[in-house]
Amino acid sequence: MTVGKMFIYVALSVAASVLLFGIQFVLHKKTTWWIALIGFIVKLSLSALFAALAIAITSPLGWNFSFISVCLYVAFFGDALADVIGLIFVLCRKKPLNVWLRGGISVILTLAFLTFGLINMQTVTSKNHVYTSSKLKHEYVGVFFSDLHYGTVQTTDSIDKTFEKIKAENADFLILGGDITDEYTTKEQLYEIYGKIAAIGIPTYYIYGNHDRQDRADPWAKGKQYTESELIDAIESNGIKILKDEYVYFAEDLIILGREDYSAGENRKKVEDLPPRPTDVFVLSVDHSPYQTQDIIDTKADLQLSGHTHDGQYFPLGYAYSLFVKNVCGESKVGDTQVLVSPGIAGWHDPVRTERRSRYEVITLRPAQ
Repeated sequence: MTVGKMFIYVALSVAASVLLFGIQFVLHKKTTWWIALIGFIVKLSLSALFAALAIAITSPLGWNFSFISVCLYVAFFGDALADVIGLIFVLCRKKPLNVWLRGGISVILTLAFLTFGLINMQTVTSKNHVYTSSKLKHEYVGVFFSDLHYGTVQTTDSIDKTFEKIKAENADFLILGGDITDEYTTKEQLYEIYGKIAAIGIPTYYIYGNHDRQDRADPWAKGKQYTESELIDAIESNGIKILKDEYVYFAEDLIILGREDYSAGENRKKVEDLPPRPTDVFVLSVDHSPYQTQDIIDTKADLQLSGHTHDGQYFPLGYAYSLFVKNVCGESKVGDTQVLVSPGIAGWHDPVRTERRSRYEVITLRPAQ
């Protein structure tokens, strides 16, 4: 992602806002409180719809349609906020807000909301988590991140700064939770990103996400740009260990178990077919998706790390998702397993994030006192 592309999002979002203003020009001249209220509800709903379309795009229109959906999402949201101001003005002054002033407010709010989303995507934070267990004899610090989607949403400068921060954590290990690349990552970028990750300089483990293999690559947009064997080579040639339904001993009291992604279908092993693990060792399981609930229960890991959800990425999708599924982002208990779902270190498809910030997780594992 380049700064130039971000300016295109700005230009198209403002253009969409101006178009909305033109369509509603006559209506704004006669705005009453109930028209403003209905307008707010309708536009907020349309905004959420376009946000959902931007996330779900898999059609031949691919990138371009998502691009337009995001700009319409931002424009409708900005105009909905302007309706709130118009509603307050009508209730207080008993007359509509000046139509040209109303249009200007809409454009300003649209631009402000988009600017927030663009900056939010590039601003990566960290969060510390501490877990204790009687199975642990020593303390370990690990860093976990997922959903980088390299080459599509963050600038190289932002990523380099994030990796410097991760390096400064002085962690014992790094876990990559899938979707480090996606359908728009080139072969050159594939090798580039794993070289950057290897330069962090700590033992690193990788699990597959649902985008890494480019299984949904759009044939209208160059198609697959690398093979799975090239993906494996890019990872392993940089000294990174792939965990595909297998585990490794990081230490005598700590096992890291990596699951194949759910999108692999029958190629994902059943829990009963996983290699047997000792019960007196702390098991840190990593699964890209947090929604294979029965697998989590049956695995009986002490802690599972997941990503995939992006916490919705576009407000208010995170809240909408939480109405239907448990733990869109954050911590929860599933069976005997503590589950941590990260919002992701970046996002999908477009450089806009209006839910909580991009983030990596710092995991401290301590012996119980």
